[in-house]
Amino acid sequence: MVQEFYSEFEFRTEIIRSLLRSVLLKTIVPIYKANAKQVQLGVSDFYRLKSYTDEHFRQRLSVAEIALSIGKSVKQVDKLAKDNAGISVKELLDERALIEAKLQLAFSQYSITDITEQLGFNEATNMTKFFKRHTDVSPKDFRQLCRMGLRKS
Repeated sequence: MVQEFYSEFEFRTEIIRSLLRSVLLKTIVPIYKANAKQVQLGVSDFYRLKSYTDEHFRQRLSVAEIALSIGKSVKQVDKLAKDNAGISVKELLDERALIEAKLQLAFSQYSITDITEQLGFNEATNMTKFFKRHTDVSPKDFRQLCRMGLRKS
């Protein structure tokens, strides 16, 4: 490359460019591919985790049970969740249960007790505490607010 740099050949710039491209292809591309493969693995693992939590949130599984089910350690699944969603696995589960609770309360005729059972809570008081902790309103009040909003439209 140094010889080409000092040569008088009219296509020296093209030759140097080609040589540099070859060096980059030989050194940088394998590193890039390795990093890209790691990222893809992380994303597909997170997709498996998210799919599993979406399918099984009603069972109120522990993080350890989820980790075992997808073949990872508790630390690995928590890191996976934090890296990809910015929240813990427990928060992923709670978020999904909360979405379902809101949907059921807003759009179904099921009683709060029935919704409690559907979401895997042992008692209505547990579901009420969970719901209030995340929304600052009780399930009953949330349902009333939603129904008032639907009537106004």
